[in-house]
Amino acid sequence: MMIMMIIIGKDILLQGGNSIDAAIAATLCLGVLSPISSGLGGGCFILIHNHSTNTNIFIDSREVAPLSTYPDIFINQSIKAQNGGLAIAVLGELKGLYYIYENYSNKKIKWKDLVLPSAKLAESWIISSELAYTMNKEVSNELKSGEFPLLSELYVNKDTGKLKQEGDEVKQPILANTLRMISEYGSSYIYDTMINDIVNDINEAGGNMSYDDIRNYSIISYPAIETQIFGFTYLSVGGSSSGGPVVAGILKFMSSYMEPIVIQSYLYYHHLIEAMKHTFAIRLFLGDPLFVNITGPTNALLSDEYMRNLQIYDTNDNYVQSSINQYGGNEYNIDESSSSSLPTDHGTTHLSVIDSEGNAVSLTSTINTYFGSKVISKSTGMNNNRCWTIIIILSLS
Repeated sequence: MMIMMIIIGKDILLQGGNSIDAAIAATLCLGVLSPISSGLGGGCFILIHNHSTNTNIFIDSREVAPLSTYPDIFINQSIKAQNGGLAIAVLGELKGLYYIYENYSNKKIKWKDLVLPSAKLAESWIISSELAYTMNKEVSNELKSGEFPLLSELYVNKDTGKLKQEGDEVKQPILANTLRMISEYGSSYIYDTMINDIVNDINEAGGNMSYDDIRNYSIISYPAIETQIFGFTYLSVGGSSSGGPVVAGILKFMSSYMEPIVIQSYLYYHHLIEAMKHTFAIRLFLGDPLFVNITGPTNALLSDEYMRNLQIYDTNDNYVQSSINQYGGNEYNIDESSSSSLPTDHGTTHLSVIDSEGNAVSLTSTINTYFGSKVISKSTGMNNNRCWTIIIILSLS
């Protein structure tokens, strides 16, 4: 899986494409070969550094909830938040990929040639050891239950009733055709031509999607987070992503220690764990900036002074805090009574690409849980969103 992604991405660079082009081709490849964690039915975050203009941009093309969704929709039916049509959000990945091609590609490679390698892969591909392991360990019961027939058809051997294993073949002619159409017509094939089919597929599976949900979906551009840490410029994503400011907070917390600490010492790990506790306490105050004011917690995570104060007043070299509500500082401490409801995170698919001109792309794609909603669109072959971590750097110098 990783080798094929590297080959496809590197070929694009060798043909004259830039980091944007390679990232698009590699992401589409992962959507086919890593269906347990990414795909056209999901969404992605994209961070771009343009070397010639020295500018940085963050593209938010994560999926969003249908307009008919309401806060209590999953009360007394929590399993439907993970599996089935009701769990499906409006897909965003393809809209984001096509947007960055239109606006940031050097156009030396046609859009069509970025998509077709993945279309060919979808016709027939081989299950990797990573995919086989995760299927058997995490979703064996769901795949063999018969509750999701189109998914089972792909990954369960119909003769033995057992899950397919490493080296077994998967054929997805419908997905291959969808990718070929996307190569010809861009994102409009999904967000215009196929809207009615996609909506019908989702709602037949118990969803509440509408035509307008998909037709009106749009990506959002934000300035990238930029701050100085250890004398280096740190760039990352903000907006509805909590990862960028949280990692910045951890790094700033660790850099606030005046005396050097031996890496891999007990004290180093103690400080690192405490840093994570503090920053993840603040993380709970982050959210989608379209609905939540995240200026305060974001500024706290990016503040040298705030992180320094956490290190001085709320961290001790000899013990951990006795209660979780003592983490995050006075402004952003956790309500201990709510700790039992803290979310369990899953993995994602991530790739980074650097080209010979110094342009860089960092792209995280996800369908949120293993095989997303477990619902595959019969019209498009897409695995709908609802994930191990792969970090690859493709470079050509």
